[in-house]
Amino acid sequence: MFIDPKRIPHTGSPPIDAEHERLALVMNEAYELWRSGEDSSVWQGVLLTFLDMLDVHFKEEEDLAARLGYVRSDELAAAHGHYRERLRQLLDQFRLGQAGAPTPSDLFNYFDRLIYEHELMDDQGLWDVFKQDHHAQVPGDPLIVWNDSLLVGHEDIDRQHETLVRMLNNLHHMIEKRCALDEIVVLLGDIRRHIVWHFGFEDKLMVQYHIKSHASHAALHHHLLEDLDGVVQDVALRRYEELEGLLENYLKFWLLDHILHVDMAMGRDLALKLSAGVKPSVLPPLSTA
Repeated sequence: MFIDPKRIPHTGSPPIDAEHERLALVMNEAYELWRSGEDSSVWQGVLLTFLDMLDVHFKEEEDLAARLGYVRSDELAAAHGHYRERLRQLLDQFRLGQAGAPTPSDLFNYFDRLIYEHELMDDQGLWDVFKQDHHAQVPGDPLIVWNDSLLVGHEDIDRQHETLVRMLNNLHHMIEKRCALDEIVVLLGDIRRHIVWHFGFEDKLMVQYHIKSHASHAALHHHLLEDLDGVVQDVALRRYEELEGLLENYLKFWLLDHILHVDMAMGRDLALKLSAGVKPSVLPPLSTA
């Protein structure tokens, strides 16, 4: 493990903390791909996804800070701009083979140091402000409200995402009603099967339309499934006493994070292919051997 999520300071805001953990997991995925000897374009693609996610995270953090009246919001935005520019500059230097470009090992260490430096030096002032923010959910409300901001622009993918949102909302209501844990485990299993099928659908679509980010996207799918398997196993073994926290601080942001930060880019690439009249390639049949 390159970045231990446990060493990331807690800000007092569950959504922000959940995003920090997801960012760490994506960075770890890129690092493990490099360590395993994967083609550099794959782990670089994951790092690009990480940077796109970081841009969105910084904006969400700035918006939340401003809404809560954080007096140093301008300084926070300036710090975000500095780190955003520096990280992209380092990756571009490596990708373009420029003089003085960091080695892969140095590149990952720079990413880790700069991000950790930001969390410790620039974000500490936010923590007390975030702790004052209470998003108490009214019993009976859906965990996730499906709306147009979650649409990626592909009819089948959007329908599959909406189904997943509905399943997570059902899980949320079951937890609210204190249903038997065995029933919750069964529904988690159904959710996992739907996600496996959905990821397979996206993967096939990206291969058929030769989407460049396919390899990095598929690597993230693999990592997300590993995370989910850990959650299902922990719940089945009664390791989670507060399932509400598991759902609201993990699964909810796990899903929204992936849709908003990864699938949106895929949706845009697919739309460009379709508008250009690109026809999907025919995939070979699965081997029956």
